[in-house]
Amino acid sequence: MTLFSQVRRVYAPIYPQLTIAVGPGAISAANVQTAYEGVMAAFADYLATYDQGRGVVLIGHSQGAMLLDEVMACERSARPRRRP
Repeated sequence: MTLFSQVRRVYAPIYPQLTIAVGPGAISAANVQTAYEGVMAAFADYLATYDQGRGVVLIGHSQGAMLLDEVMACERSARPRRRP
């Protein structure tokens, strides 16, 4: 995070992650939905509070990357395309 924050403001929300270490059965559809909704809420908060029309770089690792991919698919289908 330090390298990014040297040149830009970093928005790094905390969301309810799924952990495999808690044991079998912990990763249910409800838990996946909770994690997804957390990432969606964080993205909506960013857009409403901090966006100001600037470009965005989304970075996720492992589960976070999977959830970001889902959020972006949802956002792309919900918004009309802008042409440069």
